[in-house]
Amino acid sequence: MKLGILSDTHIYDRARHLPRAILDTFVKEDVDIILHAGDLTSLEILDELKEISEVKAVQGNMDYFYGTRLPEKEILKINNFKILLFHGYGIYPRGDKDKLVYKALENGCNVIITGHTHIPLVTELRGVKIINPGSSTTPRYAKPTFAIAEIEEDVRVKILEIP
Repeated sequence: MKLGILSDTHIYDRARHLPRAILDTFVKEDVDIILHAGDLTSLEILDELKEISEVKAVQGNMDYFYGTRLPEKEILKINNFKILLFHGYGIYPRGDKDKLVYKALENGCNVIITGHTHIPLVTELRGVKIINPGSSTTPRYAKPTFAIAEIEEDVRVKILEIP
């Protein structure tokens, strides 16, 4: 199973459109599902992504401000993995790995896909894989990024920079 992973795209409040490189990569990689970890700020992005594959998206803190309403979290079961898709708002300090692991475990998950920090991260802590694709439009301390993950017997993640 191949996943396309995004977060913090902020279309139209901070960026005019989703970078074409993301859409092209998702098509080229033939992703089975696209996961967006919140702060879309416009639901129009979902229509664009649905032309490529199935899409799951969750509410980010900025989505409230712009009137976008999505679930606060989604739990997906893929192969032997339970994945929590969760923006990360409410985790303090922002992006705290221990609290993200706790959030995953309290939801019975061994993978958490999160955003909110705008900083890409792939790590594992206490048996939980933490994936943050960064932001494809408004990165902090890095280049614009997104991710592709392959889930089989393990979870392999590539963070991709947008040229």
